[in-house]
Amino acid sequence: MLKSDTRKYVVVTALLMLSAMFFPLTPIQGAGMGEGPGPSGPPDPPGDAHRVNMSETVPNGFVYRYNTSGPQVFQFRNMTMQFYANRQLEMNITGEPGLRLHYLDMQLQLQHALMLNVRARLGPPDDIKGPSDGVYHYLELEPNSTANIQARMRLYIDQEEVESLANRSVNRNLLRWCYWNGSDWASVHSWMDEEGFLVCDTDHFSLWTIREMKEPPTMPTPNIPGVPSHVKAYNYSYMTPQEFRWTIQENDGVLFSFRKMTMMVNCTRNMEMNVTAGDNVVQRLFRLQLKPVEALRLNMNLQINPPGNAEEPEKGIGFYLEIESNSTEPVNAKLGLHVNATELEEKLGREVNSTQLRWAFWNGTMWRYVDTTLGEDDILECETDHFSTWTIAEVEEEPVQPDEPEPDEPQDIGGKWYFYIGAALVVVGAIAVFFIFRKRA
Repeated sequence: MLKSDTRKYVVVTALLMLSAMFFPLTPIQGAGMGEGPGPSGPPDPPGDAHRVNMSETVPNGFVYRYNTSGPQVFQFRNMTMQFYANRQLEMNITGEPGLRLHYLDMQLQLQHALMLNVRARLGPPDDIKGPSDGVYHYLELEPNSTANIQARMRLYIDQEEVESLANRSVNRNLLRWCYWNGSDWASVHSWMDEEGFLVCDTDHFSLWTIREMKEPPTMPTPNIPGVPSHVKAYNYSYMTPQEFRWTIQENDGVLFSFRKMTMMVNCTRNMEMNVTAGDNVVQRLFRLQLKPVEALRLNMNLQINPPGNAEEPEKGIGFYLEIESNSTEPVNAKLGLHVNATELEEKLGREVNSTQLRWAFWNGTMWRYVDTTLGEDDILECETDHFSTWTIAEVEEEPVQPDEPEPDEPQDIGGKWYFYIGAALVVVGAIAVFFIFRKRA
């Protein structure tokens, strides 16, 4: 006979097995791309967080001095904010009445102590128009220094609240952080994490908000010299690329029309690219053609000033391209830039001879110029399998490139000594033979 507890265990197990057979469990949809509304509420603060309970207060110039002792969570009446910094941080926090901010998390990597004003606003300042596709309140960040600040910002997205503010349905997977760059709203690479936070990394501090970036509509291929008529074209004219990510299919050509520049890329293999451009980069067309031996990941950064320790070349045109790939094999590529002498002369304030423009790459100590052609479509082009920092400069004469130093060949000292000893023995032998024959004579 089974004991009473054992009999109960057997009966319960049998019932569970039968229910699993006839009523299988349905997996709960997560908050992935296009899956469900996401988490039902903001998460609890982390266990090591220091909590400051101000739940009866709407912050107005609330000052707090933070030392590096783990995350700090401020629970106000109308919002929850979490901060972490690796240096001393003094904060001045204001949240406008009527505003509801569920959970904002800021993680700061600093080189020096910092003072930061944080103001959560219902709307933008009077002199700034919010984005037409904006869906949220505004966050004004004002540090006393912008040097060497890296930040990760996370905002919990409450679906019902966002749709109420936008007065329409909202696709949370199309939400992006964006900031006011002085003339326009610049979107940055953003993603939803598993806890329902919209996340971005930045080193920029000004006025921020959230916008719903609709999937870009295709557009007719623009009539630009150097662009084939069959290329797929996408309209991103409302933004300057900031960590702009795109996957290009094998043997596919794609053209992107950004706010101040147009870029065309094609690749003979699948490629993931990540593109960033400075707000002051203005180009009619940058063209990149790639022939890798395998699938590729490529990072590109276009700026008007030389990056890192690269020097500004004499008679440069103010265009710099940092390009790097994950491939360990050489990647055959063609770099092309549309040039217009009249526009360059107006931009640079000097005469420009388009036929004397050359592509060059920075080898760590100097610019090395490469063979360059200027086609009938005014595309200045070069071929390379070398990715680093590239620029274009006017060269009156073909530059004389110093040869790369060749490594000294090791000297075979031992072999030379064998030669010298052998020669000496031959001489000594000849002298001995001479005296022997002379003596016999």
